[in-house]
Amino acid sequence: MARIKQPVGASVLVALWFGVAPLDAQDSFMVGAAFRTAEAQALIEQAAEKERLAEGIIAQREEASGPLDPLARALLKQDLLGRSLETLQAGNPSLATGRNLTFTGVTPCRILDTRLSVGGSLSVGARQAFKVAGNNPNLSSQGGSPGGCGVPSGATAVALNFGATQSAGPGNLRAYPWAASATTPVASVLNFGNLAAAGLVTVPNGAIVSICDPAGGPCASDLYLEVLVNSSHLVADVTGYFMRTSVIDQRTLNFDKVVIPNGGGCTNYQFGGAPWGVTITVPVAGRVTVHGIAVITVQHGSGQPAVEFAAVLSDTPTTCFYNPGYDTFTRVNTAEPTTTYDEVLPVQKTFDVPAGGTYTYYLNGRAVPLGGPSTEQGSFNFASLIASFQPS
Repeated sequence: MARIKQPVGASVLVALWFGVAPLDAQDSFMVGAAFRTAEAQALIEQAAEKERLAEGIIAQREEASGPLDPLARALLKQDLLGRSLETLQAGNPSLATGRNLTFTGVTPCRILDTRLSVGGSLSVGARQAFKVAGNNPNLSSQGGSPGGCGVPSGATAVALNFGATQSAGPGNLRAYPWAASATTPVASVLNFGNLAAAGLVTVPNGAIVSICDPAGGPCASDLYLEVLVNSSHLVADVTGYFMRTSVIDQRTLNFDKVVIPNGGGCTNYQFGGAPWGVTITVPVAGRVTVHGIAVITVQHGSGQPAVEFAAVLSDTPTTCFYNPGYDTFTRVNTAEPTTTYDEVLPVQKTFDVPAGGTYTYYLNGRAVPLGGPSTEQGSFNFASLIASFQPS
């Protein structure tokens, strides 16, 4: 933990966090002179672009919610500079979940059969929406398995075997993720001829198809299917899904100020008045590790009894079970002079998850007086949490 009594610059904070010394102007010139290659120049330009984009995102945040104090601003900039250039260019600091995916196979399972569905066959140019993922969704209304097919929420692509049957003539099938503003792609995943003339019943093809990514917002459905040229019935079986599993899955920040009452009770760090934490969706049983930093602002009066302020990670917003040596704390001693300062506390804890699903982990705080009643006050002022998953 680090006690910061004066605001620090972002470059110094990043250097402290990663254990490296910032370069002075002379060092920077020498490095540039020694390594001024095309590759090095590209890296320099990328770093400059990330700096510009990070400043732009911070400016948007301050315009919407008011100025940040210097420490919170430095921590936010450090967090943004750790993101990919593509993420910053998108203007959204949430991590991309459509890359670096892990494939998990499932027993082939029917997700749709329009011959048995409520919507019936696909008419030309009239797309239909279908569910694929979720916690055991009932797919019977679209002609699929009543118990779902084992594709968890959070999957962003699926392996599907399509079949066109009882078509009115030659045509093709387009498949693309459900979205409120989705547009039909140019490429098709299945081309079918005149089935009756060819003497065939079903024309199959396999494809890996992206589905609605819940990281980008709520998914009312997962997949759009659309036929062109001629109408047709469709059948689809899923054989596996792609999902982010063994790398960082979710990251979140909080700038609200929440007082930690002095008396030993448990206080959840809240955002907008609601319990706050980091939420992660995992496909199978395993372990979730949550780590990050919490900034507690301490207001100390000289002569007040000693107080311990603790930052505790928990799977409920009301649990502050505190293990000295495992959870992070700062102690304010009686002899310290009257002062206000920020205490930066690193936090980390691993949780077992028994099955696939969505889990939320909370940052809670408690203030424990050690020598009788005290008027000491502490408050959460900033936190950054990252959750990562490792399957069993």
